[in-house]
Amino acid sequence: MTSSTPDSEPTPPADAPRRKTGAWIVGARTFAFVALLVALELGLYHVGNYGKWVVQVQDAELGWRMLPNQSGWSREYDIPEDINGFAQRDREWDPDESNVYRVAVLGNSLTYGSGVVIEETWPRAMEAVLQAEFEARGRTERVEVMNFAVQGYTFEQMARAYERLVLSHQPELLMIPLLTQDYRAARPPVVDADYPLKNRVLRTATYEMLRDRVIGKWIPTAPAQPAGEVDLGAVYLERALPAVRETWWELHGDEPELATPAGESPSAATSNLERLERVMRASAKSEPATDLPRFWWDALSSPELQAYARLSGIIDLEVLIFRAMEDALPHALWDALDEGFKNGPFSAENRCWWLKAGEATKRMLRLQEGHGGALALIDLTRLDRVVNAFQPPTPDGIIREPKLFFGPLAEAMPKRRIVHLDTRIEFAQGMPTLAGTFSNRGFPEDGDGNRILPPYFPGAEESLFLPHDLGHFSAAGHLRLGELAAAALIEAEILMP
Repeated sequence: MTSSTPDSEPTPPADAPRRKTGAWIVGARTFAFVALLVALELGLYHVGNYGKWVVQVQDAELGWRMLPNQSGWSREYDIPEDINGFAQRDREWDPDESNVYRVAVLGNSLTYGSGVVIEETWPRAMEAVLQAEFEARGRTERVEVMNFAVQGYTFEQMARAYERLVLSHQPELLMIPLLTQDYRAARPPVVDADYPLKNRVLRTATYEMLRDRVIGKWIPTAPAQPAGEVDLGAVYLERALPAVRETWWELHGDEPELATPAGESPSAATSNLERLERVMRASAKSEPATDLPRFWWDALSSPELQAYARLSGIIDLEVLIFRAMEDALPHALWDALDEGFKNGPFSAENRCWWLKAGEATKRMLRLQEGHGGALALIDLTRLDRVVNAFQPPTPDGIIREPKLFFGPLAEAMPKRRIVHLDTRIEFAQGMPTLAGTFSNRGFPEDGDGNRILPPYFPGAEESLFLPHDLGHFSAAGHLRLGELAAAALIEAEILMP
């Protein structure tokens, strides 16, 4: 037997060098992998222009929304777009600041300011005019116009954004700028799966490249549709009934009444819900799927159901139940409805969307008046309406009668704190030569069929629209709209405390 002396060194384990070498190899591989990802991200961003647009995320209520605290670029990569902590394209707001007159503006890309810097958008132009008016009147408040516009939003999404995001700020004035197309049905929400660090992943150039080039092309985002024809009416009914029931009982503040005890009559809540469901089932069997929203809106706004809602103290029953019906639309049916609205926005089939918008606007007005606020509707204009502004009415002349857009609101306008502004004539007066040129020559198009404004066109310098994107206002157009909106508010004395 041998023994070691106190001074002898212990023999190291035989595998110690291998562990050290293995750890070094793993570390090197990890470093190389991370470096490769960083290089890929930088290359996609700087060379491929991926990850430069403002990031939007799916939302179960709003359809989509922007992520807060981000900086991006416009679709042409030439205009910076900074999103504040409230997930809006605007400066930062301080809700606790006092002595501020707050104006909240809803909207979509025309108000968001696609193609122009934020300082040139019409809400900022209107803010400057209103601030000067306040100072001239000796009022000490600072005017703050808060831009809540999100690209692509319809009226329904704006109404929901008001209740979820705007109302808590209690703005003195709410402004809703709209085009005809904004009254169509909102696209049904699609909620992405949640996972750790999701919002960080969505901001990367790598994710945008995968979404653009791989996801949806090589990796299907949804199961394939079954072969054969699908009864969209039946699918819609199956999806709508549970949503209607859930909303119905939420409005009543009660648990669902699953069954009526033998020998007892059903409650008024149950009997009215059953009556609505019978109409929904019968129409789903007898009517085309694209007509179901119209029949269901008529059932919700029937005198019998409205009388029941008043007796039960339920406010806006038809608006909130129809909202659940709208969310339940199958995507294929929404596509058909959207196409039908584009082709005939004022047809009888689309009447329900206008009536719903009128009732929803009344709801927002009532919520505004709850804290002493007011509401302004702005009828925005497109270039084709500017060009035809001075032409004689046609059989579809309703498009030239903006007050008819708001149907149920017409009688409320003279009586309550609401202002309506039609910008069509004023825009036509601001670009008379160009409007005449378009009227005589038509609209030139680029190779992809998009309307453009060549610089050689007579009156091109008058344009209030972007030359490469005639669907959006130029800086001059935003300035014109901001001044018109401010003048209408001042004239209506709606700014008075």
